[in-house]
Amino acid sequence: AEDIIFMSTPYNYEDVDFLDSLDVPAFKLASIHVAEPYFIKYVAKKSRPIILSTGMASFEDIQISINLLNKHFLKEITILHCVSKYPTPYVDVNLNIISDLQKKFDFPVGFSDHTVGIECALASVALGASIIEKHVTLDKNQSGPDHKASADIDEFKQLVKSVRNLEKALEKSEKKFTKEEIEIRNSARKSIISTCDIQKNKIITKKHICFKRPGLGFSPLDINLVIGRRAKKLIGKNRMIRKDDID
Repeated sequence: AEDIIFMSTPYNYEDVDFLDSLDVPAFKLASIHVAEPYFIKYVAKKSRPIILSTGMASFEDIQISINLLNKHFLKEITILHCVSKYPTPYVDVNLNIISDLQKKFDFPVGFSDHTVGIECALASVALGASIIEKHVTLDKNQSGPDHKASADIDEFKQLVKSVRNLEKALEKSEKKFTKEEIEIRNSARKSIISTCDIQKNKIITKKHICFKRPGLGFSPLDINLVIGRRAKKLIGKNRMIRKDDID
């Protein structure tokens, strides 16, 4: 079992009733339905979550649809950014609108992707898309508007795999270092090193120091903690200066 959820897009009242009888988990409304208030109200009565595609729709159109869907109670709605062009040229995709839709309507936003390839779908994930709609075909060379903009089976597999990888990469938002990164930092960064013998009680100046790897001693960022300090003991030439070397 692949744990695939069945859904379908209703295009008339009979479709809505039939899908409702199958207990579908949600209704996906096509972009054309944004301009059909009576149809939206009929779907709203079924009290199921809604995925609302918004190709050709203005912000005002979308707001009207949401108001109709929520006339009786707040629905679980996901808005899909969509450009109704098959295939959609990259210059027309306008992916940044995803953020605008999130801010304006305060609902989850997804992306209905009609571009060639999977790049835009992946970029939408980084922008916060919660759903990706991508058409799938067995042969991109078949006639009809959808096939060229659709993913073939191998491409769709790659899309799913890449989305899962992106989810892992986007999971955290705190700035912290892995164990491996700390090890690389210690070996790649530089420390403050003596350029000559620094005699005991000598005040350390810029001419006494340089910067060399590894980064296990004073960082170059900490130069003011070393310059002007007194050597507690003889510091040999070309040696990493440590805290117990200086007063």
